[in-house]
Amino acid sequence: MHEDLIDRAYEAAFFPELWPPILEEIGARSGSASGALQILKGGQSPLWTATDTVRDALGDYIARGQWRTCERPRAIAAQDLAGFVHTVDCLTPAQIARDPVVAILERIGLGAQLATLIPMPTGEMVGLTFERRLDQGRHPPDAVAMLDGLRPHLARAALIAARLGLERARAAVTTLEALGLPGAVLGPGGRALTTNGLLDRLPEVLPAAHGRLMLAHPPADALLREAVESAERAQASRSIPLPGAEERGPTIAHVMPVRGAAHDVFGGTTLLVVTPVGPDENVPNLTLLRGLFDLTAKEARLAAALASGRSLKEAAVAESLRLSTARSYLEAVLRKTGTHQQSQLVALLKGSRAADVP
Repeated sequence: MHEDLIDRAYEAAFFPELWPPILEEIGARSGSASGALQILKGGQSPLWTATDTVRDALGDYIARGQWRTCERPRAIAAQDLAGFVHTVDCLTPAQIARDPVVAILERIGLGAQLATLIPMPTGEMVGLTFERRLDQGRHPPDAVAMLDGLRPHLARAALIAARLGLERARAAVTTLEALGLPGAVLGPGGRALTTNGLLDRLPEVLPAAHGRLMLAHPPADALLREAVESAERAQASRSIPLPGAEERGPTIAHVMPVRGAAHDVFGGTTLLVVTPVGPDENVPNLTLLRGLFDLTAKEARLAAALASGRSLKEAAVAESLRLSTARSYLEAVLRKTGTHQQSQLVALLKGSRAADVP
């Protein structure tokens, strides 16, 4: 009974980048042209992964917020079936007429869809869908039976992956605390998955409704919301200044997406790191710069030289770079740090010296 697919599903629990090819193979064996996996929880933006055929369309559907009004999940859940169902059988004619997914699938040549929802102990629902091409009609009964046989294994693999994702988040903020950095890992919508003790003690960061974190300074909090959305949608980093008060100096909140294979359906997270703005004589640590902003070694050295008070020309000479090359590195550093001018970059980097990394 497709033992190789079962083994690969459990392997994907530990290596998330393996989910798309597994969905592709399951789709091929069930006569499907595409497949997708989503993690659904309340009003939060779904986490997802998918095969190539449907990836762009599903990404656009999520980014546009069409998932908010889609009635498919609720209609499928109402069936209370531990197996795959033909989605249209769960919808009324009126629901089908206003359903956004029908038109989305038709635009890319897809039609009939099999779907299932799997409740997770953590409160989420795992949604799996497989679509046929428009001219192929519905999935035959043997395809439904094949997917039903795989369903419990996919559910267990999804549960393992979700738990591992949370453990990775906890490990990340523990590491930040060891470096002397207040930090948190945020899930969809800015919900705090885990925080470290240093951040919990910061007066600048407060708990908010629905498990979200907020910044005590309202304009900065508005920027934080925008930054989290941008990180989820476009994998963009941003740094947000917070003004100081009588009892404390100014700080900077850095919002950075978790990149690479770790950013997947079970780990679509954003890292929040808060650093104090230090005195002008402080120069940021190169290792910390690279880690915070995903800089190359040369970009980090140039950024540190600029933060030490050198002009771009002086920094280029110190690093044995042509001025044109230094300008290219500076453009890359500005883009990665979310700043627009050299003066903004220098002000930002003064806050990156919070921990002395060996």
